[in-house]
Amino acid sequence: MLSMQTMAPPNGESKERAARVDERFDETNRRITEGREETNRRFDEAKEESNRRFDEAKEETNRRFDEAKEETNRRFDEANLRFNRVESDIGELKKSVAKIQESVVAMHANLTRIGFGVVLTFVSVLLTRGF
Repeated sequence: MLSMQTMAPPNGESKERAARVDERFDETNRRITEGREETNRRFDEAKEESNRRFDEAKEETNRRFDEAKEETNRRFDEANLRFNRVESDIGELKKSVAKIQESVVAMHANLTRIGFGVVLTFVSVLLTRGF
């Protein structure tokens, strides 16, 4: 049987293996660090791009909102002008109707007087001629 000491690799080979393990560990550590840095860089770029897009969308939304607000105000002003015009026209129509009614009443009074005058004249003619 071999003793443990005889099964062990020679001393120089152990050191060489340990050095290779250390190299692999360092390489893996370097890759992890580079990967983390690359991931952080990409994350920061994506964050900046997201913020830029958000700001653009916000600006566009605000611009559209302002345009819609202006258009709504313009339409409201137009409707208000039309309403005032219609209200004014209704006032004028009411005045015209009142004048027409006054004229009709005056014509009715005149026709009544004329009719009464005609009747009196007719009666007067009849009375003077003698039935």
